[in-house]
Amino acid sequence: MHRWAYLGVVTGVAVGLAFAGMAIWWSPAPSSPCPGSSSGGVAPLGSSVAFGTANEAIRGADHWYNFTIESGGSGIPWGGVSVRVVGPANTTPTSQWNLTVTISGVGIVAAYSFPRGGWSLGGTVELSSTQTLVLLTGDSNLTSRGDLLNVAFDGACIQGLTSANIP
Repeated sequence: MHRWAYLGVVTGVAVGLAFAGMAIWWSPAPSSPCPGSSSGGVAPLGSSVAFGTANEAIRGADHWYNFTIESGGSGIPWGGVSVRVVGPANTTPTSQWNLTVTISGVGIVAAYSFPRGGWSLGGTVELSSTQTLVLLTGDSNLTSRGDLLNVAFDGACIQGLTSANIP
């Protein structure tokens, strides 16, 4: 190979590497994997999720407690949420209990199984203020006992606990 051809190849490779380096240097930073977080880290729950006052309904022996979602965080999937009922009465969920997430005019979009302690439907559905939590406790009457519905968020992007009083 001639000396000039060799010099041309070396120069071409050097120029190509310089342009590649500039492209990497000028490329924008990757977007945050957590919605609403500029640092990409885990955000505290804060006031991004709040529940309204529960409405109680009784049909036969079954008791329902319906909670509106007053504010719903963006991008929080129900699959990153665990649910417990706690209070002075040492409430233990039975196999009759379930929690569903509904949207008016649509129906059930997610369902939580208390015996399993996880979501049996809709784990990827995102929490929103258009939804209602419907807690069915079967023949367990929780009225006036001081119980709370605790909703714990332990996802990759947001962590914390919010509670709603059971009337």
